[in-house]
Amino acid sequence: MSNEKLIWTNEALQSANEEIESSGEELHSLNEDLNTVNAELQNKNEALSEAYLSITNALNSTKIAIMFWNNDLSVKRFTPESAGLINLIETDMGRPISHISHNLVIDDLPQRIKSVADTLSAVEDEFQTGTGAGTGCAS
Repeated sequence: MSNEKLIWTNEALQSANEEIESSGEELHSLNEDLNTVNAELQNKNEALSEAYLSITNALNSTKIAIMFWNNDLSVKRFTPESAGLINLIETDMGRPISHISHNLVIDDLPQRIKSVADTLSAVEDEFQTGTGAGTGCAS
């Protein structure tokens, strides 16, 4: 190889090395930014978990049967007291209300829940459980 070719090759390698170093510095900077964003996200997740736990504890301490449904009438969450009226267990989360049996003397429970969800208006009604005990209902 001629001396000129070696010099040209050396310069090309030095240029490529500088670009690699520059890319490495950019990646390092981006990595630091990602670490900062990740730490912020982790802090927000911890705050959200604490808020969720506080809400869950508050709902459970009411000793009132409360149920939350998604737009497709699937179980979103519920208080322990609701398990006696509607046969709910933790694995029912995400199941549609029409797939869950209940102890209420009411024929159109899914339709009533859908009506409340559609109109966003409260409905008060009285009904009985299968054992004949009187129960009040507010949706």
